[in-house]
Amino acid sequence: MRLLLALLLATVGTMHAWQEPRPVPLTSPIRVVKRGDARLRGITAVDVYVADLGGVSAKCGLSKAPLHNAARQAVAPTGLNATVSEAGSSWFFTVRVTIESVAYRDRCTTSIRTHLITHVEGIPEQDRYTSGGEWGSLLVGEMVLVGQTTLTESALRDHADRVSGVVAEHVATIAGRIRAANQ
Repeated sequence: MRLLLALLLATVGTMHAWQEPRPVPLTSPIRVVKRGDARLRGITAVDVYVADLGGVSAKCGLSKAPLHNAARQAVAPTGLNATVSEAGSSWFFTVRVTIESVAYRDRCTTSIRTHLITHVEGIPEQDRYTSGGEWGSLLVGEMVLVGQTTLTESALRDHADRVSGVVAEHVATIAGRIRAANQ
């Protein structure tokens, strides 16, 4: 009986029957999870980064400068600011173009992947309110917001122009979605 009484007192604490229970303060701020193109709201500038092309891409006539130019020209009509970046990504928003090519005889095939990425950092909800001195998890990394992928094949002499056109098309689509989300 004494054990039961001790457990009851420990559970209730010092609250008496005539006292109103106090409301529990919110320890977690209310968050809104953005989905789809709502995540693009507020973007006004992007860095354009073309990843290393590799040796085969040179055989297909590809180089970074024309691809950067195609991407920047595609962004211009949307009103977004675009800068060319030589870093893999920035702490803001990066349009990353990744190209892989294969040459066979007088033809080239190229995979073009264009992604709008951002960096995320945070603490998972279950670790956010751990007691002092305990380590929780920290999430840091890149998150793809929008992506485009195309596989194109053409003769060597036309391939660089064709790939530049696809890059411009990808970037224009991404920039158009950003503009639409901000209207």
